[in-house]
Amino acid sequence: GWTIFLDANGNGTLDVGEVNTTTDGNGNYSFTGLLPGTYKVREVQQSGWIRTSQNPNDVVATSGGTFPNVDFGNYQLVTLSGQKYNDMNGNGVKDAGDNGLQNWTIFFDANDNGTLDGGETNLTTDGSGNYSFTNVGPGTYKVREVLQSGWMQTTANPSDIVAVSGVNISGIVFGNFQYATISGQKFNDLNGNGVKDASEPGLQGWTIKVTGAKSDSSVTNASGNYTITGLIAGTYSVTEVLQSGWIQTTTNPAPVTLTSGQTVSNINFGNFKNPVISGVKFNDANGNGVKETG
Repeated sequence: GWTIFLDANGNGTLDVGEVNTTTDGNGNYSFTGLLPGTYKVREVQQSGWIRTSQNPNDVVATSGGTFPNVDFGNYQLVTLSGQKYNDMNGNGVKDAGDNGLQNWTIFFDANDNGTLDGGETNLTTDGSGNYSFTNVGPGTYKVREVLQSGWMQTTANPSDIVAVSGVNISGIVFGNFQYATISGQKFNDLNGNGVKDASEPGLQGWTIKVTGAKSDSSVTNASGNYTITGLIAGTYSVTEVLQSGWIQTTTNPAPVTLTSGQTVSNINFGNFKNPVISGVKFNDANGNGVKETG
């Protein structure tokens, strides 16, 4: 079904009156009954294909001659596609509920340096996190993402993709987890009831720790607040480092399981500083009930 023609005027286009034929089921064609002369044999290019062979040399037809192997090679352009998704539990697998991420840049890393450089083919994901490189020619492609701040990639980089004529490749996915946050307050539980009441101030300089998928800590500020960021998926225990002379009046919080982009706040700790009662026992020499000099 491809048109091959004799380009009489050498303009590369099939014009009215120029001899032409179409290839058979095996791609073969043949011009017969030709007169002596010089012929430029050309093809009519079809949409979605690129020619991989050069135009044949001019054929000088002589009496009774047969001129085989005047061939044309073509590559059907392909599409490479996939999805960028929010890996809610950070397991590196696209589960139900792991939605696509919009406006992420996916690119062909031509020089294999892991960075999007000038001139490298790139595009951005759509509202469903999908992307599609169309009209891709023959070659080997490294498909990579541009990592955004506050996120980590949970899937391995795709293997090199060898594009084959007419074979589209889909399912090239990237999973990412947005770092999570735990925050709260450390307060002076003045009445020791385990509840933060009005007027009970925050305590500065106390260390709050998280342990689990990642271990980290934060020191409370002047208002007693703390924030621990950059946490990966997993379950965490949140505890305080108890200071001498204080008792913790609140129970330790239940373990916290973090998902992508989650912020868990109001994980508070109340403490009561042990009070001191003191005085003096004196010998009331004159028995008047008052401690006097001497």
